[in-house]
Amino acid sequence: PLNQNLKISAGTKIYFGENSYLELNGGKIEALGSENEKIYFLPYDSSKEWSGILVKNAKKKSVFNNVIFENLNHFKTKNSFLTGGINFYKSDVDFLNTQFKNSTAEDFLNITSSKFKIINSQFTNCLSDAFDSDFSTGVISDTEYFNIKGDATDFSGSKVLIADSKFKNIDDKGISAGERSSIESIRNNFDESNISIASKDDSKVIVVNNSFSNSESYDLIAFRKKSFYDFGGQIDVSSEKSIENYSAKSDFLSKIVINNNAIKNSKIDLKDLYWQMRLEIKIPYNIKYSHLIDRSLKMMKNLTEHHPSRQVNSIYFDNFDYQMARDNIDGKSKRSKLRIRYYGKNDSSECFLEIKKKENKFGYK
Repeated sequence: PLNQNLKISAGTKIYFGENSYLELNGGKIEALGSENEKIYFLPYDSSKEWSGILVKNAKKKSVFNNVIFENLNHFKTKNSFLTGGINFYKSDVDFLNTQFKNSTAEDFLNITSSKFKIINSQFTNCLSDAFDSDFSTGVISDTEYFNIKGDATDFSGSKVLIADSKFKNIDDKGISAGERSSIESIRNNFDESNISIASKDDSKVIVVNNSFSNSESYDLIAFRKKSFYDFGGQIDVSSEKSIENYSAKSDFLSKIVINNNAIKNSKIDLKDLYWQMRLEIKIPYNIKYSHLIDRSLKMMKNLTEHHPSRQVNSIYFDNFDYQMARDNIDGKSKRSKLRIRYYGKNDSSECFLEIKKKENKFGYK
């Protein structure tokens, strides 16, 4: 129903079926648990997932306190599909003492065009990004991110303060600032991230008294990702550590300044930077809507055609038990394919031997 609020009492456990979801239009959610009586959002079958939450156009702020979310997939209904598991659109929200556990959505939490607070909370075991903020304003403090396969925090057009938080075992970026975002990172701790802090596409990140350890690629990186921005990213660091103690890289359209000393700019190859596994999501749709989808794609800007129209030929190999084929048919989360691929109608075309691996919704070859 439109403009209706939802209030959830302390100690409540809400169980969702595999295709169940919660959607509010114009209303808020008030879920106020306590330390001894937490509120749970759970799948009815603990081996499965549920389809998330959407709150949009709320007139008042939603508040979650002492709440646990577990085992979410993308928000999806018969008529809509969102990349986030929990989504707030034009709806302010506070998450206090909240745990976000186990997500296969592209973003566990997605907040768009809203004001938010995330305080004393935890994100664990995310197959892709933990938190995505688009064109929003907010504060994150005393929050932990652990075992995140994508970005821990991803910002587009947002203004956010992140303080006293911990980032551990992040496969991509701890903080990713893009599309003219303004981010302050104060007293945060980064350990075992691929990239701890990235600033790109006319964004600025102010870094004060952060600690970095075991970054696989860089502690700090600034670059231009999208060509329609005039500038790359900027990172300003204030720290007791000298410039030599940082693993940092900045392209020629960007700037990284550490204790008033700018690092030397150098070329950044985006293909090398984004070699990681790609997210592959197949979305079924009714064929009668194909003309609308085609029209929408043609209206989108900055889409490019990577290859001309061509014939694709593939020869797949398997063992005598057809193990690879059976793994694919059974939908196993971890599977592989071995193939020879060539393009065009000429059998003598250049061939490519490929091993294609997939883990859940991520794949690479």
